[in-house]
Amino acid sequence: MKRVVFVVAVLLAVCAMAPQAQAPVASMSPVIGLWKTNVEKSTYFPGPRPAAVGFVGGRNYIDRGNGLIAEVRLNVNALGAPALGNVWSGKFDGREMPVFNQGALLTFVEAGTKPMQTRTYKIVDPSTLEYTTKTGMVVNNVATLAVSRDGKTLTETIKNFNAGGQQVGLNVLVFERQ
Repeated sequence: MKRVVFVVAVLLAVCAMAPQAQAPVASMSPVIGLWKTNVEKSTYFPGPRPAAVGFVGGRNYIDRGNGLIAEVRLNVNALGAPALGNVWSGKFDGREMPVFNQGALLTFVEAGTKPMQTRTYKIVDPSTLEYTTKTGMVVNNVATLAVSRDGKTLTETIKNFNAGGQQVGLNVLVFERQ
């Protein structure tokens, strides 16, 4: 029964955002859209890099109007099974909003408990966004998303930190617009 509730909740979240993705808005950020990971052009430190064969990862940024953005991280494993990484919705105002991954969404649906992980987004310039992910008061990562001039490539540079605030990783993910 728990699995059914979880699946229904995920489907409702994704379906609620789908109509928004189909209606273009003239003033939307260039990051809005569906992006597929180019594993070969991406770098992962300390690693490892996911296997390029069978792995499909991506981001779907959706303009919800009134300065709201939604992000859905999608992955498909080597067996072709979909996996929802996380769902986030909030404004580009630097305020913390909860991040729902599969486990946090199930806990929220069952017990009403909000996740500990939060994310903030802010606009750096017209083609660059920055986000910070925290668990409680600890910064997990700081990332910059930059869209190329031609709008076809999104580069996400992610600095990962340990609980003591020391940088322990640097991933540069390259995405292609779909």
